[in-house]
Amino acid sequence: MPTESASQALEILRDGSQFEWYVVPLLAFVLYVYAVEVEKKNWNVVFAGLALWGVDWFNEIWNGLVFHFTQYAPVWGAPGDTAFLLLIGLNIEICFMFAVAGVVFAKFLPADRDLKVLGMPNRWFVAIVGSAGNYPYGLIDPLEKLSAIALKHDIGMHVDGCLGGFIFPWIEKLGYDIPPFDFRLPGVTSMSADTHKYGFALKGTSVVLYRRNSFRRHQYFNVPDWPGGMYASPTAAGSRSGGLTAATWASLVYLGEEGYLKAAKSIMAVADQIKSGIEAIPELALIGTPTFVISFRSDEVDVFHINDFMKTRGWRFNVLQLPSALHFCVTMPQTFAERVAERFLEDLHAGVDYARSRAGTVAETTALYGLAGTIEGNQQVTEMVFGFFDYLYSV
Repeated sequence: MPTESASQALEILRDGSQFEWYVVPLLAFVLYVYAVEVEKKNWNVVFAGLALWGVDWFNEIWNGLVFHFTQYAPVWGAPGDTAFLLLIGLNIEICFMFAVAGVVFAKFLPADRDLKVLGMPNRWFVAIVGSAGNYPYGLIDPLEKLSAIALKHDIGMHVDGCLGGFIFPWIEKLGYDIPPFDFRLPGVTSMSADTHKYGFALKGTSVVLYRRNSFRRHQYFNVPDWPGGMYASPTAAGSRSGGLTAATWASLVYLGEEGYLKAAKSIMAVADQIKSGIEAIPELALIGTPTFVISFRSDEVDVFHINDFMKTRGWRFNVLQLPSALHFCVTMPQTFAERVAERFLEDLHAGVDYARSRAGTVAETTALYGLAGTIEGNQQVTEMVFGFFDYLYSV
């Protein structure tokens, strides 16, 4: 049974009869505050305001969920006078206050980022994470600059090399311009690399590396006083397959430096040929300066139509969004296929022609990815994905 305070809040929750007209000028004031900063292009201030406002909404949502599941009381409530109660602990006045507060606090930050206030920094960093390379485009973040920032602020920096960690070193040895992305950068304190990708090991294996053992000790788990006996694990995962570890070790030893260099050379030969072919198609544009991951977009045709066509020819792309694009990775098995680059480019030319012929129509791919980019669309996509998971786990 709800507490008296919770019951009082429920009585006025989203009750339109409570509405007061002073909400209108309050809303106008909030919009004016943001409009001023947008006009000045003070995007840091705008995002600071939205971030604090978003944090407040996050807190209010979980607070409401506490009451929903307990049916007793929220962590805090707002049963008092208000023009409109949005959630059980959030009224419209508090909502507007947090919407403006972030902007105000950001404006009060000293212009000098290094200035200390009461002996404390006026900007706080927790950690920095960069990619080598990122999943959509295979590009490497400006890690040298991030490393310098990490050193300056004496914070940790992790490099996500899950995709490129086991191929970039070999590509670099082949003479390609690959910027430093590992412990050669003094600010890097940890990095990851998936052995099951370009390490050519079995799925389910990866490695995380640390600059110092003192960092690695934080991943250890130990319960010395467990009634079942002393329990310790070097990772968050308890039991792991020794067979996977052994198979990964065997793959690394079998290939060795010579094998990895040979694989990287074959992969880049195919990738370079495909990239040159895409650059020769006027309707398409490569994203960034790719290596083994190739992504492209178009301002002339709908790339989702290209995806629909290429599926009929046996090619599989990963679909990207915001902006709409397609990408694929060149892998070692593809290098064994005869004339793989030539056949791909021939079909890609035909795919562009197909997309031109389908201008103004909706591609099959768009049915899902076209929803993304809006709040309503993301909610629909999330519901579809969760519904699919529900189906998989149903009994």
